[in-house]
Amino acid sequence: MSEDVEKLRRLASSRGLNLVKGRGRTVGKRDYGKYGLQDARTGHKVMGFGNRGVTASLAEIERHLNGNEDALREASLKAGKARKRPLSWLP
Repeated sequence: MSEDVEKLRRLASSRGLNLVKGRGRTVGKRDYGKYGLQDARTGHKVMGFGNRGVTASLAEIERHLNGNEDALREASLKAGKARKRPLSWLP
């Protein structure tokens, strides 16, 4: 479990985010074992925050971070296709 958390912390920091752990210390309470993502520079809450603390599981955080990776890859592929167009004005 600790390895998963550290992996997600590194992944979040590479995207300019901080992984925030819930402060609940009692099993069964609202935010025990829950996490959230916030912007590292501004502190804005990005994902996993509710009215009473953090609400996201590690799996949800991982899906969110990997989803952003998929979007970046798609944008990169589209940009690559745009550059590979032949120049019609060259002889």
